[in-house]
Amino acid sequence: DGIQACVCYLLEVSDAALEDLEALPFARHSWEVQIMLKTTGQKLREEGRAQGLEEGRAQGLKEGREQGIEEGLSKGIEKGQAEMLRLLLRRRFGDIPDDLEARLKRACPATLKRLFEAALDADDISDLLNL
Repeated sequence: DGIQACVCYLLEVSDAALEDLEALPFARHSWEVQIMLKTTGQKLREEGRAQGLEEGRAQGLKEGREQGIEEGLSKGIEKGQAEMLRLLLRRRFGDIPDDLEARLKRACPATLKRLFEAALDADDISDLLNL
């Protein structure tokens, strides 16, 4: 019918809010138009919700990737520090005792730094076991 066509046209070309169209006199007197407006409103809300979810997913993936890269770099640096400390210890003292090796595997960056500095001045590898 003509009223429905008019409402469809207004929905397509105007920036009018759905509530404004629902308030028009001809819209209030036609149950077909009311149903069409409600259906259009539901569709717009669903589209908005879907767009919001998609944007949220994209942002979450981006942040997750960035966090993963940061964590990977951090772990890589820690492994590199531990390996350089092992190299220094082997060069200066020979074999690394198992208990010290186990400690190196679970050491945080601050502990690795402290052990490295101590290894530079230590007379014997056993000096590092008590740190």
